[in-house]
Amino acid sequence: MTRSARWLIVSAVLNALVLTTILMDDNAAGRVGYHSYGLTVFDRKPFPIVDLLVDIDGRAHVRPSKSRTLSVEEVLAFLGPDKQRWPDMLFIGTGYRTTMGVDGSVYKKLPGVNIIVDSTPGAAAAYNFHRNGNWKLALILHSTG
Repeated sequence: MTRSARWLIVSAVLNALVLTTILMDDNAAGRVGYHSYGLTVFDRKPFPIVDLLVDIDGRAHVRPSKSRTLSVEEVLAFLGPDKQRWPDMLFIGTGYRTTMGVDGSVYKKLPGVNIIVDSTPGAAAAYNFHRNGNWKLALILHSTG
């Protein structure tokens, strides 16, 4: 084995250890952990490049669209028809430079749901903070822009 091949293997192992440490140590279960432009770690699972949806049961889903506008139809499809299963609070992260717009009718079509719109880091922090309460929470995060 050549010196460069050994160096490549050692480098890959070290990178894997660092990534594992970040994912396991700094990311609590059921919460948004490490996040940066294009990468969100939720519930110790990395979600690179995709936008993230988290339902009231704490299950993460990939947003089907990378659109820069969050439509009311998309929000209603995510929450489902059963209003008893709607969250008390819906956190919407609009990106790192707040480039994702939110359709204004989202507020009108979701009576009884407290909608919090912020940058992605702000929405993630608010979601994590409110996980300590007894509320039903949902989260929509735009991972870029």
